[in-house]
Amino acid sequence: TLDWRINKIKCTIRAWFVNHGISIDQGDKAWHTGRVLINSFRKPLAECSGNELWRGELDIELTQLDSLSQQLDTVVKKLEAIGKNDPRIARIRTILGVGPRTAEILVACLDNPHRFKKDVKCRPTLDWFLASINPVKPIAMAGSPSEAIR
Repeated sequence: TLDWRINKIKCTIRAWFVNHGISIDQGDKAWHTGRVLINSFRKPLAECSGNELWRGELDIELTQLDSLSQQLDTVVKKLEAIGKNDPRIARIRTILGVGPRTAEILVACLDNPHRFKKDVKCRPTLDWFLASINPVKPIAMAGSPSEAIR
């Protein structure tokens, strides 16, 4: 997924800075306000000497990071537009702690709850889904599982 690729690039960049003994901000701050510091180390690969190759690689990785971030923003905007027009997603989002992506995944997994003859038949799918969201704590469900998407 785009998120996974973006995270991998950020981890690679952070590792280069750690290996060179250069301190950068932690967490999201590094990629927003701290990006100026990170960008100051980038250099086009063609201009790099032997001991500066990491700066050229940094330039390539930052270019890819920017491209993937723009693509992710486009996907998120499209998903939000779809979610606003789908009453099933809107209904599931009323559940405490359920965000837009979780609601979209749940609707996709249970695209037609009426295919289950009984609510109990729907339970294994919901259990799998809920465990994938929070594998540590089981989520207690009250009422009919298929009611959320009718």
